[in-house]
Amino acid sequence: PSLRALGREEWSDLLVPAECCIVSSVSNAACDAYLLSESSLFVFDTKIVLKTCGRTRILDAVPGIVSLAQESPRVGCLKLARAKYSRSAFKCPEQQPAPYTHFALEVEALDELFGHLEGGGHAYVLGDQLNKSLWHIYTAGRSPPNSNPPASSCSHLKKSGGNLTLEICMTG
Repeated sequence: PSLRALGREEWSDLLVPAECCIVSSVSNAACDAYLLSESSLFVFDTKIVLKTCGRTRILDAVPGIVSLAQESPRVGCLKLARAKYSRSAFKCPEQQPAPYTHFALEVEALDELFGHLEGGGHAYVLGDQLNKSLWHIYTAGRSPPNSNPPASSCSHLKKSGGNLTLEICMTG
């Protein structure tokens, strides 16, 4: 089973709620890479990296991605165990669609998606408040035993012992 078993059309459908579309794609033996409008998507056998910018509504795509990863025998029927979301401070938060206008609203949305995971959800804001150089972080769930730390701080799904970890990163 592999997340790469999903084709371009399926990924395109999964990204519709995020209001982005696939512009082009390339593949090699290890990865399918998709250039998206305002975003990039990298699909590996056991993880997904979804990097967004602009006004992409990334959280709206999460339910479909998680549902398919959990229910599709082609993907391996993965179980969501941990989720991570992070982004820098927006330069113009008032130009973002809700819930991205305020991190507290994002946390509410993230708690709806992931708060049920073991250990619940936790939100943090790191950095220099005076210079508005901040990094917003949300984590939920627990790392599976014997799992390696993620290779990226951006969005990915990772299979580890039949568990699924979802990590999302937004910048811009």
